[in-house]
Amino acid sequence: MGAPLQVTLTRLLREAQPDRSLIEPTGVGHPVRVLDTLRGQRLAEVLDVRATVCLGDPRRLDDERVMSDSTFQD
Repeated sequence: MGAPLQVTLTRLLREAQPDRSLIEPTGVGHPVRVLDTLRGQRLAEVLDVRATVCLGDPRRLDDERVMSDSTFQD
């Protein structure tokens, strides 16, 4: 997800110039890799990454597959 995210964000920042952005990468990228991309050399110059929020579906907390998933554990 690194390069496509970088290209998309660069275009968004150049064209829309948002004050804030919310990124919801469900199923596309591990949260740490998304943060690594945002804090990487190319985007760190133009982004100020602050709050990071991770949401989970509480209806799935009794599913062993969810609870044992490495991404969930991270």
